Amino acid sequence: MSERHTAILARLADVGERLAMKHAERALAADDPEVEAKATAAFHRAARSVRQCLALEAKLTRDAARAAREDRDDAVREAAARRDRRRAQVRAAVARLIWTEADLLEIELDDRLERELFPADDEACEPIEAQVARLARELGVLSDDETAAPGADPAPVVGDWAPERRSSA
Repeated sequence: MSERHTAILARLADVGERLAMKHAERALAADDPEVEAKATAAFHRAARSVRQCLALEAKLTRDAARAAREDRDDAVREAAARRDRRRAQVRAAVARLIWTEADLLEIELDDRLERELFPADDEACEPIEAQVARLARELGVLSDDETAAPGADPAPVVGDWAPERRSSA
């Protein structure tokens, strides 16, 4: 529709310009003041019509450019929103996997601790750091070349003790 409107305005401006020039020539060539006054008034109306057509053409061009900018801005905002939604979906799914794996690791740890031998005499036990590192490696939380919290105080033996977990997910 805007192409049609632009084409019509261009034709109207062209016809208006030719009419304005025709009336201008008639007004300039007239010897009779009455003919000159009528031709001048007709020129003024035709010239005003041409100016209005040109102004409307310019407005349509500005409106089209603004609409194109708004469309681009909307597309950028929609793309960003899609990326944010996707990021949130992936984060939520991976977070669920991490928690699921952590829960499974805790169950596995409890099972291993049930099978672990804990002599009544602390002197007969392996050092706690070594035991923590061994169990962490067995659970896949530490790799073979890693150690459990180097230089850190050992976790309490009594109470709620949980090793620092790193998910393999």
